[in-house]
Amino acid sequence: MEVSKKGVGIFDAQYRALTIGIILAVTTVAFEGLAITTIAPSVVQQLHSLHLYGWIFSAFLLAQIIGTMIIGQRINKNGVFASFVVSILFFVIGIVIAATSVNMVMLIAGRVFQGFGAGAIITCVYYSITLGYPDELRTKILATFSSAYVLPALVGPYIAGFLAEFLSWRIVFWLVLPLIGLAVMLTLPAFRNLSLRERSTQKIGHKEGYAILLAIGTGVLLVGLGLITDLKGIALSALGVIIMIQPLRKLLPEGTFTARKGLPATIVSRGLFVACYFATESYVVLALTEVKKLPADLAGLIVAAGALSWSSAAWLQAKLDEKHCRMRMPVKKGRYPQVSSLPTHSVQA
Repeated sequence: MEVSKKGVGIFDAQYRALTIGIILAVTTVAFEGLAITTIAPSVVQQLHSLHLYGWIFSAFLLAQIIGTMIIGQRINKNGVFASFVVSILFFVIGIVIAATSVNMVMLIAGRVFQGFGAGAIITCVYYSITLGYPDELRTKILATFSSAYVLPALVGPYIAGFLAEFLSWRIVFWLVLPLIGLAVMLTLPAFRNLSLRERSTQKIGHKEGYAILLAIGTGVLLVGLGLITDLKGIALSALGVIIMIQPLRKLLPEGTFTARKGLPATIVSRGLFVACYFATESYVVLALTEVKKLPADLAGLIVAAGALSWSSAAWLQAKLDEKHCRMRMPVKKGRYPQVSSLPTHSVQA
């Protein structure tokens, strides 16, 4: 693990390429996430599938779990470069499927590919931070990571809303492709250098299967909740919970279900926070456009406000962290933690 010299920053020569690459990768995913949140009501209206509105987000997030876990388990073996290329391919395939969708089922399929790719991309970013920066610079790069949402938050929702309102929501998906191309062009060289470093020889675990099972169980639960007034819905909900129990026991630290003090309680708190955040973010535009009858571009500005305050809080946290000098964990030279043990970062969690 590198040890930084006093006064060295994340934009100094030895870190500049990697820092720019991380910013571009996160900016692309952030723009896509914020834009889709804004245009979702227009999409379901034109595809006549308001009853499937929630699946635009659920399909993405469930696939993100799988992408995060699979790439997180395999990146130590395959390296950042190869993993990032695969992640981008999944993301691009999802964009193309969604942009050409003729019905809601096709769109949801595209969102599955996008979610897998987005989760994998962010996992690659976290891994590159672990490999590429000493501990004392990580809060700074994570704050920069968060600030990569500022530009997409300022322009993404409004532009997406404007295009959906006056042209077509499909253009928003196509608009992401040139951004991906630019990010790949400037990011891959930095990730290729990281892939040349020592790789972990740890064996790949079996957590991928549990992640897939967890996603399936959650999906079954969501379908059941949608039919909860029917006996079939109750049965599906119960089946979903049963399927989820074992994967959750295997993937979460012991004591999570009882919110044991320390990491388990932290994970429970973070899970509740993320659930509240996405529940609000997913439906606020629909409420504004359907109930308050606001145009999509104006509703997008409200989405931007939430994204900006989130980025500001992340920046403040980094400053407080630096000021109070948190206790740092020693890392032995040549030993890197598996990405699956790092905090995952969904589109804005």
